Formats: sequence, structure tokens, C-alpha cells
Amino acid sequence: MQIETPSSTPPSLSTRLAVPGGEEQMKFWGRAICFAAVIMIAPPMLGLIGTFIDIHQSMGSGGIADTKVLADHISRVLLYTLGSMVIAVIGLVLLIISTCRFFSCRAKCRPPAP
Repeated sequence: MQIETPSSTPPSLSTRLAVPGGEEQMKFWGRAICFAAVIMIAPPMLGLIGTFIDIHQSMGSGGIADTKVLADHISRVLLYTLGSMVIAVIGLVLLIISTCRFFSCRAKCRPPAP
């Protein structure tokens, strides 16, 4: 008499996968989710760091800045922010697409309930 452990899958279930190569697709879309999350989070953080560095440099050593110099730096900082937000929106779109594909593949690859 053979005792089945909860981690072992009966051979009948492992042969009923609906999509051949589905596990590879799930791994791919799982990696895509991680990549898209990094693309969505990292650029705004880098833009924020660029903002702090640029404003700190414009203030000078005394902490008092010329308004003309500060205005030039603020316009550059706004471009950093715009660029990082555009990249973050692209990352968000990629995250939504990869998450939908991952769960779609997961639903297709999961064997039907007995």
C-alpha cells in the first residue's frame, strides 16, 4: 500500500495540463511582473534624488540662492520629474499587461478540479 503525501501529484493530474509549456510561460510572465515593477518604481526615485542634488547645488554653501539660478535649476528638475513619470507610466502599463497574462496563463495551466 502506497501512501500519498500532499506534495505528490497523481500522474493523472500532471497529464491534464491544458497548455503545453505553460510553466515556462508562467515563469516568463512572473519575471516580467518583477521587471515592470522595477521600471515603475525606480525612475521616480531617481528623479527625486536628481531633484535633491540639483536644488542642493543651486543653494550654494550659504543656503541662500540667486533667484535666477534657482529658476534654471527648477526648470531642469521639472524635466527630470516629467521624464521619470513618463517611464513610470510605461512601467505601469507593462505591469498591468504582464499581470493579466500571468493570471491568464495560470488559469489555463492549472488542472481542472476533480
